Amino acid sequence: MTGYVYLVGAGPGDVSLMTVKSMQCLKRADVLLLDHLVSPTCITQCREDVIIHDVGKQRGKHSTTQDEINEMMMMYARDGKCVVRLKGGDPFIFGRIGEEIECLVEAGIPFEVLPGVSSAIAGPGYAGIPLTHRNQSRSVAFVTGTLKRGEVPIELPKADTLVFLMALAHCDEITSELIKRGLFSKDTAAAIISKATCASQEDVYGTLDSISQQSESIETPALLVVGDVVNMADRFSWRDHRPLSGKRVVVLRPRHQGKEWVETLSILGAEVLHMPLMKILSLKEGVASITSEVISSTTLLVLTSANAVEHFFEAMKGAGIDSRRLSNAKIAVVGELTASSVRKRGIFPDYIPKIPSLKGLMEEFPDIFMNQTCLWPTSLIADDRLEVLCREESCDLRRVNIYEPKRIEKVYGEVMDGDIVIFSSPSIVNYFCESGLGEEKDIKVCVLGKTTYQRCVEKGFKNVVILENADVSDIVNHL
Repeated sequence: MTGYVYLVGAGPGDVSLMTVKSMQCLKRADVLLLDHLVSPTCITQCREDVIIHDVGKQRGKHSTTQDEINEMMMMYARDGKCVVRLKGGDPFIFGRIGEEIECLVEAGIPFEVLPGVSSAIAGPGYAGIPLTHRNQSRSVAFVTGTLKRGEVPIELPKADTLVFLMALAHCDEITSELIKRGLFSKDTAAAIISKATCASQEDVYGTLDSISQQSESIETPALLVVGDVVNMADRFSWRDHRPLSGKRVVVLRPRHQGKEWVETLSILGAEVLHMPLMKILSLKEGVASITSEVISSTTLLVLTSANAVEHFFEAMKGAGIDSRRLSNAKIAVVGELTASSVRKRGIFPDYIPKIPSLKGLMEEFPDIFMNQTCLWPTSLIADDRLEVLCREESCDLRRVNIYEPKRIEKVYGEVMDGDIVIFSSPSIVNYFCESGLGEEKDIKVCVLGKTTYQRCVEKGFKNVVILENADVSDIVNHL
């Protein structure tokens, strides 16, 4: 059975500008062919078993050829797979999509095109530049700033506003030709916009005569805007009014736990990279051991992480056990983060230590374990400190390894100088250091809980901030 190919525009750097239908396609994808300029956050919308190929082209670096990309699309589609070809911006705007469609048509493979927001529109929009205006610009043209080898002269259409994509390499030639041909005066307003819609978007303003020299320190990708509407940016600028504008936040939590953070931080103006470093796997044997008999006999339930809370209550639900069966048990948690997860299920913990850790719980409430029947659903890799204490207190402890954290070996995206990185557990700190993502990077670190903070200190991190709880509002206050 022949598969299906979606040619999808991912939009510019801000992943929240992707369309709803594009997100739906990512959820269905068996195979993802990913462009270099696409945010790695897009990957978190896919199934965990999706096959990913990074086929993006980078100037000056070896990359997958167009013929190889075409061949991969056809190979997977012929194998019955749902293939998503994810391209930056809008695939029909200088995206070479025509070549990809031609090969699919010739091969008889069904396909669909999903438009995306082009950086040619989003970049000026984020800079406060209206490409058209009733009194100043009634026409706009989009032009490629790249030239084929030996191509002269540059193609320059007539319009009130011109937007050149990929313009840096030939900026001097473009501006000189515009003046030489009399299309615009040398004093016409011009702007270079770099890394459109990202936290690092940089807008440089000048005139047609000066903008080329002003753009020498600008990083790619960048576009050039020429026309009187550029002068409106001073009055129409809006980007810096958002509380987290200009900040780039890296969220490393597992997919299901990071979604709320990503959405809220994005709305507040941050560029958010969701790069999960681990996934949480349920352990069948542990889940199966959560029975009505075990719950009914429990007098003390100890929950030491949000993951433990989630997997324990899912195990109860799967076994058809009503939460009211816990009525005979006191509930102890290791801190406010875990307590918050319990409260979301309509249950309020009895014991919450002031120092948020298992050690803090054991030291502040040592007597609660005495002569109890204790149930401790936990991680496979948790240490045995609670078991040691329970033996000393004549506590009948039933430890249930209910989940296991697993490192994700292949991580897409990179950490950059100035990034704010959020660690939610000691395991994620370990995986981050092992991955080498933060090597020689000047980053700010925010952590959930003192145990995670201590692990960061052990690993040599500086500039570490402890978050009191996992609510996005607390994260925003510290950012």
